[in-house]
Amino acid sequence: LVMRGALQDTVKIVHKHYHAPISNTGAGVLVLENSFI
Repeated sequence: LVMRGALQDTVKIVHKHYHAPISNTGAGVLVLENSFI
């Protein structure tokens, strides 16, 4: 799921995590919010 088009040009990274297990495909989470600076 990609929602980059719903955000402004400047964003703030709220949370990011990437898990790469030895025997499975890696999975990642990236939470962004609009930056009002």
